[in-house]
Amino acid sequence: MSVKWYGNDLRKKIKAVTAYAINETVRDTITHALNNHSGWKYRHGMAEGSISQKERATPKSLKAVWGSIWTHPESNYVFWLEFKHGSFLRLAADAVYPSLKNNIKKKMLSEKKKGKGSKK
Repeated sequence: MSVKWYGNDLRKKIKAVTAYAINETVRDTITHALNNHSGWKYRHGMAEGSISQKERATPKSLKAVWGSIWTHPESNYVFWLEFKHGSFLRLAADAVYPSLKNNIKKKMLSEKKKGKGSKK
């Protein structure tokens, strides 16, 4: 009897699925931040336009960078809004980040249904 080891394939799949889920969670966090900032109102579009994802997570680097100041150095406006009118970016992260676990699970299940990664 022989055993076929698919651990390396599984590791690659888990990293790819996790990167996808991180980026999906960041996208949802940005959307939440743009739609939930009771301390200030849209006026010029500068603050809203400066909020974006600068770095996307990849299977090799499971990190993502998003926000305003770090993504658009010329815009300090959101920094001012955060401290003067309430931290809507932090609140968005607090509200959406817990969904990362479910986003990973959902993506793993969809990959399983497609039959990707299963070697028989």
